[in-house]
Amino acid sequence: MNENNVLIAIGVIGLLVALFFGWYLLFNNSSSPSSLPGNLMVKENENAEGTLYISLTDAAIDTKKISNIEMTIDSIEIYSQGRGWIAVSQNLQAFQLLELQAKSSKKIIATATVPVDIYSQIRVHVSKVTITENRVAKDAALPSSELKIDVGVRVEPDAATYVEFDVLADQSIHKTEKGEFIFTPVVDVEVRNKATVEADAQNTIKKLDGEISSMMNVGMDIDGRVRSDFKVNQNILLKLNGGVIEPSLD
Repeated sequence: MNENNVLIAIGVIGLLVALFFGWYLLFNNSSSPSSLPGNLMVKENENAEGTLYISLTDAAIDTKKISNIEMTIDSIEIYSQGRGWIAVSQNLQAFQLLELQAKSSKKIIATATVPVDIYSQIRVHVSKVTITENRVAKDAALPSSELKIDVGVRVEPDAATYVEFDVLADQSIHKTEKGEFIFTPVVDVEVRNKATVEADAQNTIKKLDGEISSMMNVGMDIDGRVRSDFKVNQNILLKLNGGVIEPSLD
């Protein structure tokens, strides 16, 4: 091998080595969790916690002869990919939606200290909805007792995060030809970070502030799936067939 060939071979080897190290550094930097925007799962925050507030309200209703809508919730959970489901509340609580609407009230239904993380789902278990019409109370049929909402909730260290569920009862109630009630929840969801929340002894919010990070609308279909910007068309007559909600084809 002459001198020129030796120099060329050395140059090629040097170039390959440089490319390898450049690729190695680029891969490690781009795949490091601490370099991802908004990722709070860095080592220094592993044990950090923040405060999560969840509230319930009813901003709109026009149901004529209905005098009371009572929603009973028995658990609330949040989910992150790294931690799975975390319980926020496991208390049985009943809320009068029309009373909240009449008073333009927002009621705190859960307050918890939770690990710093980015949560992607909230799961609310609704044990029942009771509707009073003409002084007669009836339990409404629900497509599913599990209201699972895909929404980003960022909990930051030593800070408050606020989540509001505004149940749109007037868009959620359906009545069959037999006088049975069906409740397919339609909910506006709002998330605030760096929140300031002040409430009275009855957990009614008196002061609320913070940076709105997410606003969305969701609705449950008759199969129990929660979908974005959805509500069951109230012009479609529904029926109960052995407890199963179906469109009436009559």
